[in-house]
Amino acid sequence: MNEIRQVILDMPKHIVDAVSIVKDFRVDGLINSVVITGMGGSAIAGDIMKSYLSDLRDLRVEVNRGYKLPVWVDENTLVIVCSYSGNTEETISCYKDAIRKKSKVLGIATGGKIKDMFNKNNHPLLILPKGMQPRNAICYLFFTSLKVLENSQLIPKQTTFIKDTIKAELIKPYGDVGSKKTAKYIPFWA
Repeated sequence: MNEIRQVILDMPKHIVDAVSIVKDFRVDGLINSVVITGMGGSAIAGDIMKSYLSDLRDLRVEVNRGYKLPVWVDENTLVIVCSYSGNTEETISCYKDAIRKKSKVLGIATGGKIKDMFNKNNHPLLILPKGMQPRNAICYLFFTSLKVLENSQLIPKQTTFIKDTIKAELIKPYGDVGSKKTAKYIPFWA
């Protein structure tokens, strides 16, 4: 429980770090759809991204879990290959599928086979810090993707949203705060 609490407390730092990892990186060319492919905790950021960007009419955002990409993926699709460990079998298979389909690709990982493959193929890769459970790296996974989409001019500027999220009060005590027995924490959105 303390680990999750610390992850929540560290979220503002994770967001700042994620934005600094991306810097000015962008993907050029015509892009009319984005597929975030990953499994487990690495795919959760994709689910959040799809929901967050659901009001956009000009950009299709889909999440893919599995060994193959959707049949409609083509050279105008940005495939974000998301594997915190860098060794997820299904995600590696989708990366190979994206190459066959001549899609634009971006890797997000801590290393592993994905790092080796992306370096060998000279494809762009954002390296995340190691040492977390994938679900605890949610801010890194979400905000690196978000910033790349912004830099690539696929979505509107996100500066205000990012700053407001960093400044948000992430936990609020409730119950009898003076007593360790009843002091509990809830996320700010609850």
